[in-house]
Amino acid sequence: MNSDFDWSKAANQMQQLFGESWGKALQSFQTMDVGAGLADAKPPQMAMVPAKLQEIQQEYLKEAAALWNQGLNVSAVPTKDRRFSNEAWGANPVSGFAAAAYMLNARALLGMAEAVESDAKTKARIRFAVEQWIAASA
Repeated sequence: MNSDFDWSKAANQMQQLFGESWGKALQSFQTMDVGAGLADAKPPQMAMVPAKLQEIQQEYLKEAAALWNQGLNVSAVPTKDRRFSNEAWGANPVSGFAAAAYMLNARALLGMAEAVESDAKTKARIRFAVEQWIAASA
């Protein structure tokens, strides 16, 4: 292992790339036409209780601050996801931080998908789309 490697610089670059990617993805959702190709389709009725969204946001910020304060000292990578079960994820501080950030963002996005108030079919579609997006971003 090269002891001269600047882990802090690598973590900052990774965080910047991660933030840009999420920003682009969220921007694409805002311009998506959910009724495209369906002449008679009505857009599904969806809502989210502001208090629930605020709760998800507060929990996310609390966990993100804790992760950021740990910095590259992430000692235990979450192993609930089998993709991160190899010990190599914990051996490299940048990789461990990336895995922990990925899991944090995945929990927040799934929480928002679950918080959507809509009919069962629409809610299932939203959850499926979010799960696919999360898996693709891994």
